[in-house]
Amino acid sequence: METNWLIIAIVAVFAIVLVIFVIKRNVKDEKDLETFLNKNEYQIKKEESDVNDED
Repeated sequence: METNWLIIAIVAVFAIVLVIFVIKRNVKDEKDLETFLNKNEYQIKKEESDVNDED
């Protein structure tokens, strides 16, 4: 049985492209999450912060 190097090369290239895509997507999502969490649009109300304060 002969090894078909063309198919192996195509699968390897596809795997490398997929890994690069996933890494870039992860970095983009991480930046988006960081900017979302850094926005201070949703202020905590005084009533909400006093709920767990039993002192």
